[in-house]
Amino acid sequence: MRSRGNRGSGTVPGQTAIVFGSFAPPSHPCGVTAAMRAVTSSCLSERCNLEIVSTLRPDQPDRGMILRVSFGAWLGMTTIVRILRSGASLVDVHAVSGRDLLKHSAVLIGAKLVGRPSILRIHGGDFDPVYATSGSTAKRLIRWILRMPSRVVLLSDRWAETVRQIEPRTHTFVLPNAVDCDELAAIAEERPAEANSALMLGNLCERKGHFDALEALAAARKQHPSMELLLAGAERDEGAMAELEERARELGIEGSVHFLGPVFDQEKRSALKRAGIFLLPSHVENMPVSVMEAMGAGLPVIGSRVGAVPEMIEDGVTGFLMEARDRSSLKQRWIELLERPELRREMGMRGRDRAQQLWSRNLVGSRTADLYDELQPAG
Repeated sequence: MRSRGNRGSGTVPGQTAIVFGSFAPPSHPCGVTAAMRAVTSSCLSERCNLEIVSTLRPDQPDRGMILRVSFGAWLGMTTIVRILRSGASLVDVHAVSGRDLLKHSAVLIGAKLVGRPSILRIHGGDFDPVYATSGSTAKRLIRWILRMPSRVVLLSDRWAETVRQIEPRTHTFVLPNAVDCDELAAIAEERPAEANSALMLGNLCERKGHFDALEALAAARKQHPSMELLLAGAERDEGAMAELEERARELGIEGSVHFLGPVFDQEKRSALKRAGIFLLPSHVENMPVSVMEAMGAGLPVIGSRVGAVPEMIEDGVTGFLMEARDRSSLKQRWIELLERPELRREMGMRGRDRAQQLWSRNLVGSRTADLYDELQPAG
């Protein structure tokens, strides 16, 4: 396991939180990492000392049970040592689902053994289906994990209700992801009036709806031959780029699909400024940071009714909602936004305002700091 820790610039003496998660390096796009960086770079770092620890390991599918259990024991002991060494008053764990959740249960156990409160943040959009398809023993283990933390932080009301249905004794707390709304708002102001390309921002894979977008584009170009689709992201599914390129050739739209690769910082800002419409035809999601970034940058969003997306997009106000895999609706709404530039602008501006009100990183950072304060041990 590659683990890295760094102390934030907090100014509250004696108040330290250790933040654990499978955080990827800056060169690798990762929603969990983006969520962590947004909140830890907020005003939270002014109210609390932060120690960031990555539990990310290279994927080793052949790793046996003995090695997994050994690593869990080591991670639990490491958690105890870090807490005692730093004097941390709580631990904050970012987890997904499945094996990642099981791995991070060792951190929760370590915190419990030394009497520290803990927070478990669940990011995985597939948490519900993973639980539903698990065996009875795995389900009991998941419910036990959900009871362990002082708070289980969910990104939306819908996900909080889902978790409470799985384990009613879970102490849930709803807190969304965060983005830098001020920087994103500047992109909206710089966007050319003629920008009308559609952008997808996420790792290339079937579950994100990339193939659905290609089919919708092929059908829509019969009315609008100049339509363009920008695909920004690395491969999530091995061979996904080659498969998408081949499908684009089969549909005769290879000249209208542009692969931008992974984008960060200025490259991401350029992609958001170049686009006029944002697409998220995903089959599975939790609370996608990409939608928050798109809305913050003043783009209308066409998104699937999955995860927290229906709570993010106001249908007909800041974008359009559709059922997952509904390529016909995707095509129709895409054409509607393409043909109505004023509607694009109005929806985009309303989305920008909504992002500022709900997902500003300092707003979310302040709420996180309040939660930390609430969980501080007495004395």
